[in-house]
Amino acid sequence: MKHRRHVLLWAIAALAAAASGTALAQQFPSKPIKIITAGSPGTSADTLSRFFAEQLTARLNVPVLVENRSGAGGLLAYQLLMKAPADGYTLLTSGAQLFLLPLSSEDTTKFDPVKDFVPVARVGRFPTAIVVSADSPYRTLASLLDAMKAKPNDVTYSSMGVGSGSHLCSALLAGVTKSSARHVPYRETGHVVTDVISKQITFSCQGSANIIPLVKSGRLRALAVTSTQRWESLPDVPTAAEAGVPGFEMAPGVEFIAPAGTPGPAIQVLSDALTQIAQTPRYKEFLTRNAILPEVVDANAMRAVVPKEVEYWRRANALARD
Repeated sequence: MKHRRHVLLWAIAALAAAASGTALAQQFPSKPIKIITAGSPGTSADTLSRFFAEQLTARLNVPVLVENRSGAGGLLAYQLLMKAPADGYTLLTSGAQLFLLPLSSEDTTKFDPVKDFVPVARVGRFPTAIVVSADSPYRTLASLLDAMKAKPNDVTYSSMGVGSGSHLCSALLAGVTKSSARHVPYRETGHVVTDVISKQITFSCQGSANIIPLVKSGRLRALAVTSTQRWESLPDVPTAAEAGVPGFEMAPGVEFIAPAGTPGPAIQVLSDALTQIAQTPRYKEFLTRNAILPEVVDANAMRAVVPKEVEYWRRANALARD
């Protein structure tokens, strides 16, 4: 009798939990949703966040707003998400910083990419380009690398801070080519590129939205792109492999994440909406226009991806610091 009663109580509890989850899914969302981005206005992350905010607003019938929180190489954005209620109403457009910031040697508040956040969906990959001023004497990646080997103290590269994707890209380039250059980290992303244009900085690794208009207008020169294929928007720019660095690739995934503890039904609603948007013709046009690589992964699959990403970026970080 006791066994049957325990089984009955378990079944009732399971049904109640299922009913509660169904009710939450039906009620969610019922108020505005906020998307935090570590990118400044006009950056790749900001542009993508605003695209999805507009599409989610139409699909979920609630306002979806974007909040820019740049600084400290993206750390401020992740700290803000950690403090947000775990209710599904606050997301963050995340990139390589999710895995790189915990590896930083800076004396800052750290986080655990597995324990402190939950993945919602991956919607693409952000390739970067190695750029110099249009007036730079370096017209090819090979000539830049020659200078990094011959006079490393004279060659500088900018980034959005220690541990940022732009930092790791440049450091990894130096590491795999046995060359060197001085790192100049910035607090504000805007100066990262403008100081390259003015030749105060020699080069930088930057996302597509940051540099495509500047390359096309003749203010920057792209020496190579860090994806395995050329960009449709810059078809004459070679890949790093074509430019003389075989196997070099840097294309961090871009995903939406939420605070740990966010209810599963809310994650499911958001994941379904994001992955459906990511498969529309309008989004495919957006990808081509902004040189973002297509890759759609839902919340369930992302849970298995994250631990692998942690290990990949740990190894890349170690190589870049060798």
